[in-house]
Amino acid sequence: MAGWFKLSLFLILLTLGLDAKKDQRKLKVVIDTFYVKHHDPDLFEELKCVVTQANRSYLSCNMILRRSIDQAEMITNFDIIKANNQTMKLYNNRMDFCQYFTALHKNFNYTLTDWYMAEKHVPNYLPECKYKVSTKFYSYSKLIVTALNIGRLLSNN
Repeated sequence: MAGWFKLSLFLILLTLGLDAKKDQRKLKVVIDTFYVKHHDPDLFEELKCVVTQANRSYLSCNMILRRSIDQAEMITNFDIIKANNQTMKLYNNRMDFCQYFTALHKNFNYTLTDWYMAEKHVPNYLPECKYKVSTKFYSYSKLIVTALNIGRLLSNN
């Protein structure tokens, strides 16, 4: 698996579930804001993400490292934002990235192009709502990247 972004998005996919039935209501994922920031300028040659909107939201990112990473921990929180602006935590996960995937190599362009969340992966029990997903990456206990995804789950009718 190439890169942190694919992992983070894969975890979002798992968070939203894989059990939606075709004959039931579907929600689509709209990404309103995707923000990513590195906290170690000596580590990153490049780190960029952009969201484009068409019939759905598409996320494209790329990352080039100046040195390899053999230890990385990822913490992801997924919250639903209720109508009264209170948040309800759906998911909070901490994992050793390199244990489940692989080390990240320097001078390699990790790229994610036009990724989107297919409606069939959004479980039917979720309401139409706003959501917030925050992800932090650490290497040897040092914060190296934060990402924030704010969006909406909307009826696909």
